[in-house]
Amino acid sequence: MREAVNIILRERQLFPDDDMILVAVTDGKVNYDEISSDPLDLMLKEARNMK
Repeated sequence: MREAVNIILRERQLFPDDDMILVAVTDGKVNYDEISSDPLDLMLKEARNMK
């Protein structure tokens, strides 16, 4: 999620008039995260940050 946000921010600089949409599809399993916490809590926190 964090990397997706970084990509969107870069794209916004290149194409400021375009709308950006992020669609997240997951199996709910954590592959890796440098912050150990509940995966759902981490996802919701990132989603709130994107808002």
